[in-house]
Amino acid sequence: MASGETRPATLSDLTPRLAAQAGFAEVVAALHLGRMTSIDGTWGSAAGLTIAALAAAAPATVLVVLPREKELDPFALDVATFAGVAPDIFPAWETLPQELRTSDPILGSRLRVLKGVESASPPKVVVTTIQALLQPVPAKSTRQEATRTWKVGEVLDTESLAEWLVARGFERVPALEMPGEFSIHGGIVDLFSPDAADPVRIELYGDEIDSIRTFDVETQQKVADLPEVRLTFVAPRNEIGQPDDVSVLLSQGESFLASLPSKTWVVLHELEDLQAEARLYLQRLDDRRGLFGIDATFEHCTRHATVFMAGIAASGYETACHLRVTSIERFTRPKQEALDEFAETLAKEDTAFIACHNAGSQERLSELLAESTNGLKDRVQIGVGHVSRGFRLVAERLVVLSDNELFGRTEVVRAPRKRKLESRAIDSFLDLKEGDLIVHLSHGIGRYRGMKLIEKDGQQEEHLQLEFRDSVQLFVPVTLIHLVQKYVGGGKSTPELAKVGGTGWTKKKAKVAEAVSDMAADMLTLQAERDAKP
Repeated sequence: MASGETRPATLSDLTPRLAAQAGFAEVVAALHLGRMTSIDGTWGSAAGLTIAALAAAAPATVLVVLPREKELDPFALDVATFAGVAPDIFPAWETLPQELRTSDPILGSRLRVLKGVESASPPKVVVTTIQALLQPVPAKSTRQEATRTWKVGEVLDTESLAEWLVARGFERVPALEMPGEFSIHGGIVDLFSPDAADPVRIELYGDEIDSIRTFDVETQQKVADLPEVRLTFVAPRNEIGQPDDVSVLLSQGESFLASLPSKTWVVLHELEDLQAEARLYLQRLDDRRGLFGIDATFEHCTRHATVFMAGIAASGYETACHLRVTSIERFTRPKQEALDEFAETLAKEDTAFIACHNAGSQERLSELLAESTNGLKDRVQIGVGHVSRGFRLVAERLVVLSDNELFGRTEVVRAPRKRKLESRAIDSFLDLKEGDLIVHLSHGIGRYRGMKLIEKDGQQEEHLQLEFRDSVQLFVPVTLIHLVQKYVGGGKSTPELAKVGGTGWTKKKAKVAEAVSDMAADMLTLQAERDAKP
């Protein structure tokens, strides 16, 4: 640690220390002026720490754009650990749906984030991917027309409401199970809008609203009382005159970027990878109608104050911050020797912070440190938190890593997302029997066909074998088991297996054709043109 500084008690204590590094204050000042800047040296989870430091200084939302969907959850958990507040996640469809379903969890997640950034209290951080930004959201005019507000004490005509909901493609049911449904029984109106995390119950006294509350759809228990509620019932059906093979989303969509607060800061993480993944995504789509172009999307991003964040320095920016952060070594010895190996990697004046994935792991590691004879117990601080990849803060002489990384364990990330109503989370493949129906977060309903060992990079890893329509097989590593949930729908009939569109689950890495410097030069030219305008 630097002379005179105390050891951090929690990982969030590192946020102001990173913000104090040379050049960071100048980057923040440039962003407040709406300019383009860069930050490099963001190795591993230091990227999440950097976002936490930016969010602490930002006047509005910080939008972080990542290259790949699989990075969303680990990155968001890193940010939550360092910032103390979980960011919102704006996801992408693997392939854009030609027909909207109000029960689609991706649609619901996108609408909730969209509603949040347009609210009076927008989220501090939103994490998304370049693919998600290429995909449209329902136009603001469409959402405004589909929005209704109810307040306690107002009069509600249930017959008119029912007619309006049915006309928008919502289904009247005896009891709610999923978004896109409503129920009316006497003086009780239950509504499940796709933009809501929980359904809403409106109780009437005569035709006057007596109370409004959200409730848990499975237990029917109250979540919260509300003085009013504002819901957006986006219709899945196309309007008259629109082609049947083009969804309302594609025919009337607009960019998510258009809804961001005016003082939003946009962080483009690893620009070269963003360009490459955007091209790969568009290349594998047979139908690109309604999608936005790559260049237009990046140009729209840079209408806001923009940070180009990367591990390796990017040249050409007037204001830049070169963080003194390095990656850490991989640990290769057996688990029982991990602490000794770690002690050998630490320099004489280094200290460390080890983030444990739960309280039980923290207690066990504390016992191991107390029993150790390598001197680590006086040099290591431990706590509960998430660090997907360790890093070294050079100026602080501090190494930050997770217990999973230290002991060579494979991390299973479980995202803090709302559970889909037609499914429930599974703890391991042992919770599934061959032939069970499952729900894949990207591909929909499939069938579990057992486990299979697949060799990759010289090592074998267990995969869940899933079957979709037309006998399409998908293999999901057990490390990504959080993407699969067990189907527990309440319907009497067996649901149809989903059709997997495109070849998104077999992404291959490709080398980007354009150099990042070309993109940076174009954007700097654009900034100069804007600055020259009166």
